[in-house]
Amino acid sequence: MITGRKWLQSTEHIEFQVADRCARIALNRPEKRNALNRAMIAELHAALLEADDRTDVNVILIEGRGRDFCAGYDLSDSYAGAAATGTYDASQYRTGAGTLDDDCWQQRRSHRHDRRRGKSRGYLPRSKALGKFEQCRARQA
Repeated sequence: MITGRKWLQSTEHIEFQVADRCARIALNRPEKRNALNRAMIAELHAALLEADDRTDVNVILIEGRGRDFCAGYDLSDSYAGAAATGTYDASQYRTGAGTLDDDCWQQRRSHRHDRRRGKSRGYLPRSKALGKFEQCRARQA
């Protein structure tokens, strides 16, 4: 934990410096080509809040360490099971994309979540989506 900062508490995946009224934020995962993961995004968000809230910063510069600025999103983080497995039996729950059934279920779950927020992803109507879900399950069997 870093003391003396209001928002930024960890710099495991980024570097943060302020000099000459410029905040420099560096993505620091060169071994992964600075691909974003959940922890890095959280740190980047906190660093941007930190820089924005400081009176001695007029400019924010974002850069990448190593030979790449950023290779995109690190999918291994999303598909590795992000929830902590300390308090429950992980074998009783779906994975992010462990099986075709899990993929179909996740797609349906995302569709429901978007409908609640008033967004449409262009998926099939509910009755057809459920039929497609059953087809996915039948193909897996």
